[in-house]
Amino acid sequence: MQIYITSEIPSAVSIHAERFFRAGTDTTVFRFGTDEFFESTSNGSESASALLLLSPAGSSCKPICAALTILRRSGELFLDAKIEGDYLRVIDWSGEGSENSAVEPILELIPEYPESERILEPCELDMLQVERSSKDRTELNLYRDCGLRLSVRENGGERGYFLGSGETGSLRLLDVGFERVLIVHASGCGGSSQFKNRESASEKLIIFNESFELIGEIRGGRCFIENGYLVAINELDTVHLHQQRLKYELTIEGLRPFCDDADADEGAGIGELGFFTHPARRPESEEETALALMECVLLERKDEAMALLSPALSEGLDFYGLCEFFGDFDEARPAPFAKKSDPPTVGAVVEGRAKAYVFEFEGGLINDISELEPPYSRRAQESVTEEAE
Repeated sequence: MQIYITSEIPSAVSIHAERFFRAGTDTTVFRFGTDEFFESTSNGSESASALLLLSPAGSSCKPICAALTILRRSGELFLDAKIEGDYLRVIDWSGEGSENSAVEPILELIPEYPESERILEPCELDMLQVERSSKDRTELNLYRDCGLRLSVRENGGERGYFLGSGETGSLRLLDVGFERVLIVHASGCGGSSQFKNRESASEKLIIFNESFELIGEIRGGRCFIENGYLVAINELDTVHLHQQRLKYELTIEGLRPFCDDADADEGAGIGELGFFTHPARRPESEEETALALMECVLLERKDEAMALLSPALSEGLDFYGLCEFFGDFDEARPAPFAKKSDPPTVGAVVEGRAKAYVFEFEGGLINDISELEPPYSRRAQESVTEEAE
């Protein structure tokens, strides 16, 4: 079995605290599951286990420790690898025919390192005084002490609220028609999007009513108030750096998603996609162009996708034909076994299994797309051999 470790952060990797190598932005391959690894089990099958320790270099992230277990029965490997830990994704690049014991399986391990919490000095961040009447005054203090905290002093008493993680923040009062609400704008709160977020410090808006009861909160790479609406923007991990824009409104019932399209279902989808704080990033290589095309198909960005095709290919293939060609998939990833001398090879990943496609170019645009013939281990073997030479 070939194991590729793909890490965005240069990392030191050890196996059983005996074999060491580095995994950087380029993939690293090692072989696992040869006879020396396997041991017999009570049910007649054999199992092989490897204890992996991945330590990110020069970052504030925590190391990952994971146990990888492969089962083998009658010479056949079972690819439902067991990963103990929440921070290591597994993608199967074996391709069709991997159930054949003669086909060497291929797995890609993708670490998603958890960030270490920074310990910051306690300090006051903001203060507001709210006058309810000539004799009734409320003092609000936002401060940092092992997270963000809000103090409410009124009528000779004091109440405290823990607002979760955060490094800085500010207080603001907002009239929303039916009442005045308090909005805490916090930043440095860590990743929060359902998508992988390139921004290291995310933000959140926390909303309290006039009685300082929590109404709700929104999170994003950037959060702000626009024309009375609460807006969260997240940057997606795509080549073009697409952004997801979610808008919320305050009503008597509380906080709810707002949709500008009157014909759309309320709160439907994942918000508006586009480029709201920066222009689209241009692909810088053929591999990035191929990856961008599949991402545009996944996000249903018709014009952006067709702009990446050569005139000859776009004449005979419209966007809907392109979507039908790739079928349904969850994400697109470069094939870890592709050589630099190969045409760009990108996989469409569905539930942890990848189907690989090869892209041909002409004049910087995609001129042809074909599905890579499985099993992919033949290409992977050629790649490993070439690197060794």
